[in-house]
Amino acid sequence: MSKPFASLLLVPLLLLGLAGQPAPAEARHAHADAAEVVLHRYVDYINQKNWPAFAGLWSAGLHPMWGSFFGSADNRKNHVGVLGIKRAQLVGYHEVPKAFGVNFVGNGTGRYLETPGVESRFFYTAIRYDVFNESKYMLNGINYVFLVLVKEKGHWRVCQSSVAPAAHFIEGGYGFGTADERSYDERRMRFAR
Repeated sequence: MSKPFASLLLVPLLLLGLAGQPAPAEARHAHADAAEVVLHRYVDYINQKNWPAFAGLWSAGLHPMWGSFFGSADNRKNHVGVLGIKRAQLVGYHEVPKAFGVNFVGNGTGRYLETPGVESRFFYTAIRYDVFNESKYMLNGINYVFLVLVKEKGHWRVCQSSVAPAAHFIEGGYGFGTADERSYDERRMRFAR
């Protein structure tokens, strides 16, 4: 085989090899706006086990909580919360209007959202998890997660991540239309004590 011909074969093979490398969330989701990129990073950082970056996605007031959480040897050993996720994949998301989303915020988030000038966005997400131990908070398979983002110093930050009451989102017209979603609340309750 001649050298020029071998070189011609080598370039496409190198390009194919590079194409197989994962790109950062911004590159993979160039169509997503800044808040939506946070949703993708949320999942990327779980998969990378990049807990400092994951904590950095959150509202500044929650950073100390995450520092304590990730600093706990018991949490790591027992796979508590987000540490119990082996893998995650963002399957889809719907942005929901504030008037609908505020019905599902916790007390702390609600008080924060009442602060004058706070910009917020609400997302109903479908995230596929592979978890160490199933519970009413996380199942193997698709989980429905409600994420509230707020804008702080020009950047979107997570201020709430909670199990979404799928039936309410379906009833409100924001569901994904799957049988899995319709049975989600019931499947979670198998683990309720």
